[in-house]
Amino acid sequence: MTVEQGEDEREVIPRWRPFESSIRTGELDALSPAPLEAIEPELGKLRDEYEKTRNPFIAGDLLSALVASKAKQSEIDQLAEAILLSGDAEDSLQRFATRLLNPDETPDEQGDRLRPTSIDASRAVVRRMRRLLRHDPRNAVRRVDLALAQLTLGNRDAARRQIRAALSLAPSNRFVLRSTVRFLISENAPDEAVFVLRHSEQREQDPWILAATLSAAQLADMPVAHARQAREMLSSQDFAPRDLSELASELATLEIHAGRMKRARLLFQQALIDPNENSVAQADWASSVSGLTLPQELLQIARGYEARSRAFAREGNWNAATSEGIAWQRDEPFALEPALNTSYAAALGLEDFDTALEVARIGLRSNPEDALLRNNAAYAAASLGRVNEAREFMDGIQGFDDESGFNTFQATHGLVLFREGNFPAGRLKYQEALDGFARSARRDLIPMATILWALEEIRIGSSLSTNLVKHARRYAKESDHPDTPLLLERLNRRVAQSPLSEEQFQ
Repeated sequence: MTVEQGEDEREVIPRWRPFESSIRTGELDALSPAPLEAIEPELGKLRDEYEKTRNPFIAGDLLSALVASKAKQSEIDQLAEAILLSGDAEDSLQRFATRLLNPDETPDEQGDRLRPTSIDASRAVVRRMRRLLRHDPRNAVRRVDLALAQLTLGNRDAARRQIRAALSLAPSNRFVLRSTVRFLISENAPDEAVFVLRHSEQREQDPWILAATLSAAQLADMPVAHARQAREMLSSQDFAPRDLSELASELATLEIHAGRMKRARLLFQQALIDPNENSVAQADWASSVSGLTLPQELLQIARGYEARSRAFAREGNWNAATSEGIAWQRDEPFALEPALNTSYAAALGLEDFDTALEVARIGLRSNPEDALLRNNAAYAAASLGRVNEAREFMDGIQGFDDESGFNTFQATHGLVLFREGNFPAGRLKYQEALDGFARSARRDLIPMATILWALEEIRIGSSLSTNLVKHARRYAKESDHPDTPLLLERLNRRVAQSPLSEEQFQ
């Protein structure tokens, strides 16, 4: 069996993207336009260095600084044109410059959707950042980008060193702080993230940082100490709606956890005045647990891969859910959630086990010890008949956080044994899974596990399949799991293709 992330587990944790991408999302914009006089000395240094060297890397830094400081559009356009005309810039910088010169064009994301996350691209970033840091070792932003590339490659220790160095160099930088929080949450250390944020002066004046503080505290199961301050920020006239969107979303989430749905819906209304894709994803999650109605046009927001993937999965549109999930993983290649959800959508929804296995492998680079993701990889590999690979994924599992995960693994173990030809042992594992689900809070998974077992019995032409199909159909009638009808339909098709008559399955 495969598993996806539960619907009750989402918080508004910061996204972590390369610096250039983060600038384009607007999340690094000044809360209010900064006086250009205060920024001019740093811009002057970059301008001088660029004029002397015409180095494409310096050009990228200058262009990013001009955008972040809200410099004159004419200077931004002139530099963007020069970058494109030079032909020396990397692809990412050329795309950035093109987007600045053509702000009304919609980015063509479709070509990226089905392209796997590139190891070579991350290695190229590592080489580039190391080269640049040799000349500018105190550049915290480059250290964060280096950390992200290292984490994507699975080099957690190297990523941790760079994040710590960046935080010590720029403890008040929004990009550094939010990236640090996301890294620590990926390390299952949200309590450490809370410690970092609570000792930051930025928390008291920056709603982007305060939102991250609240979400990290929630994940750490710590008292939320700044809710009152957050409400005061939301009611003030000091910030644009865009800057308050994540903060309002996280406060709304706290209200949902407290059972105050009316307050939550009001806060989401404020969050969605001018949302980013993280707030839209949170509102989409809330729509499934709080009765919130999410305007469907918001799902088309730029980079809204997560929200669209989850929404399509709930609708049973597995092709779209998988496509958006792959784009979601490309956007957050180190994250566990897109790997879990997309491997589930591809395997269970489409029986596209090649895609499910590839998505799980990418996720395991950064999360090699996650038991649920290893289970999904093992399920996909076994379904492809690659039982040795499946065994390798299973052997790396150290344990599960809850009984439901272990029971799911027992069913996967049953599948592997069936594909190995050890049918008696496979039946024993499937039965242990069913018994475990019957004792747990996840009785809704009994029909799905029974159907998957029955499919294996039909595949080998076993006479035991008739009774299993009868049980599976009876369980399915009483099931409230949204994906049971999909598996039941699949089972009925296999029954129709079986050499046994339909009457024998009645």
